[in-house]
Parts: sequence; C-alpha cells; structure tokens
Amino acid sequence: MEVFVVLILISVVAYILHALYTKSTKLHLTYVDTPRNRRIINSAPALSLTKYTPTPFLFNGHLQTIYYSVKHRNLNTEDVYPCKRDMVQLEDRGQISVDWIECPNVEKVFNEKTPIVVFLPGLTGDRHCGYSKALIREIARRKFKPVILNHRGCARTPLTTPKFYSADTIGDARAGFGHIHRTHPQNPVYAIGVSLGATILGNFVAAEGEACKLKGVVAMCAGFDLFSCTKNVERNLFGIYNMGLGINLRRKLREHEDALKPLENILKINLKEEIPKVKGMRDFDQLITAPTLGYGFPDNYYRVASLGPRLKAVSYTHLTLPTIYSV
Repeated sequence: MEVFVVLILISVVAYILHALYTKSTKLHLTYVDTPRNRRIINSAPALSLTKYTPTPFLFNGHLQTIYYSVKHRNLNTEDVYPCKRDMVQLEDRGQISVDWIECPNVEKVFNEKTPIVVFLPGLTGDRHCGYSKALIREIARRKFKPVILNHRGCARTPLTTPKFYSADTIGDARAGFGHIHRTHPQNPVYAIGVSLGATILGNFVAAEGEACKLKGVVAMCAGFDLFSCTKNVERNLFGIYNMGLGINLRRKLREHEDALKPLENILKINLKEEIPKVKGMRDFDQLITAPTLGYGFPDNYYRVASLGPRLKAVSYTHLTLPTIYSV
C-alpha cells in the first residue's frame, strides 16, 4: 500500500512538472505533394498531427527509454513464437540469418497474399530484445508474417569472416531481401528498421531506386547525420547510453574473437588488449568498422553512411523518422 501511495505521489509531481515545464513539440511532415501522398496522410490521422505532447509521467526521452526497457524486459515472445531460421551466404563468404517467426494465428491463414513484414534491429539488437519482441507481437496481431533480418554476428549468427556490419552494408540487406523475395515471390513484402537498422534500410532503398521490390518502408530513428548522432550519444545523459552500447559491443567482440583473429595481422593490433578499450560506439568504429570496411577513420564512415544525403534517391512512398541520438 505504501509503495502504491509513493507511486501516485511521484506521478502527481511528474504531471505538475510536465504541465509547468514541458511544451508541445511542433511536428514537421515533409513530403511530395501528390494525390497519392495526400490520400495516405488523410488515411493516417497520426500523420496529420501538428504537435506532439508527451505522456505526463514520461515527459522526456530518457524516461520513455527507461519505461520501455522495463516494460518489455520480460516480454518472452520467444516462448510463444518459435522461429525457423534460414542462413544466407554472402559473396565474401560471410553470412546473415533470416528468422521466420511462426505465430499460430498467422500460420493458420498464411498464404501467398499474406503480407510479410521484415524487421531490421538496431546496433546491438536482435529478436531477443524488448523492442523486437513488442514489434513481433504487434505484427502478428494484425496477422502479418513477422521476419527478422539479423546482421552478421547477431542473434547467435556465426561470424564466418573478420567483418562486421555497418550503416552502409547495403550488400547484406540486398542478399537478405533477395532471399525473402525468392522464397516467397508472390507475397507483398514490407520492411521496418529501427536505429542502425533504419539507416541500413534507408540506404538500401535509396541504392535500389526503382528496382526495389519492397511495397513500403518505415525507418524509425534513422541516422540522417551519423557524426551528429554519435556525438550526441557520447554526450547525452553523461554518456550513459554510450557506455551501455560499449558494454554490448565488447561482449559481441569477445563472442566473435576467434573469427576476428585475422585482423591482428591485417591491422597490427592485439584484440585482447584492444577490446577492453572499446568504451562506446566511436571506439568500436575506430577499431573495427572504419578500418575493415575501407573508411579509414570513423568520421569518414559517418559522412559516407549517413542517410540524409541519400534520401532524395528513394523513388517511392516511405515514412522516415529521423533522430539526433540513435545510430
């Protein structure tokens, strides 16, 4: 009872602070003014909003992030929804994995007309993390087929070459979507990306141009300017987000240390000495991403792989929600 009263008091104080200090954010929707786009906007009321007022007790991004992480931490979709995994071999002898989530309510009605929704997770995400599980649940509730396109070395996908993924790994995305289109040629395929997955998805769609077979794309928290995103993550909330990413990235490096061993001769480094020095995203990009993918230095990678300059090459309707924090 006492805990309940304390929670009520905290909520009341939060609401008062929200009312006093939090202002609605003006929303900007940028689009080409065509009859088709106007019909889409009119059919989706959320796209017509001119301002956003956050939930009173979640009045900033930090509280929203904490709440969402706690809320979905124990959402065990894996027990409810098993999956069938396809391994997709890449031209450089690397591999990615495609997880076909088997939801009972979808499997009963699945046919060649059932929409397939492919999800690309963030930098250290996979189908096991909270936001992936929540999205799988929502896709399945609408009786669409959820599919997860896992990056190299993620979601227990073996790393078979000393090469990870990046915001610009368009070839990996092309191979993954190509596999899905080949195995289900009649089904309409849509895609959703979050954070790094959104940037990869946007860059892929821009590179494909009119040849892209996807019926629709939603890119959430896409990195329009990766340099600014990285800098903001490093500085925001005393660098806590960056430290959290650093922990996950060090874990990933240790998991695949054997596969990355050839880099010691190529880059003249000692992995056992260098891995503990990876405290955040920039350290990881300095050690692995930039030198192994031909960018040289992280800032070159951030400049080349940013989605913003490529967005004009996207030739069909999409919804892209940019961010200044995520990568």
